[in-house]
Amino acid sequence: MKQNELKPCCCCGQGVMHGNQILSTRVLVTRMAANLPAIRRQHGLETMIAAALAFHMGTQEDLLKELGKEETLLVCDSCAMTTTIAELWEKAQESKP
Repeated sequence: MKQNELKPCCCCGQGVMHGNQILSTRVLVTRMAANLPAIRRQHGLETMIAAALAFHMGTQEDLLKELGKEETLLVCDSCAMTTTIAELWEKAQESKP
């Protein structure tokens, strides 16, 4: 990662290598939502025929759909070890303009 790509930790706001930490984490997060109509169609097919056969005979629709674009989060090592993904996502959303 080049110097111009570095950002502060999305959790604590400090540099990702503060306190002489040599490790940091880059997290790519994409929020997903269930595609209920596609899930129902696939489940219906699986109830009529064997699940393994239904997998190959189905339409192979996306069962999860992306909500928005992928977010790239940089996290210092101390925050990465103590913070959940949900907390990281929330903090990243708060820091957006």
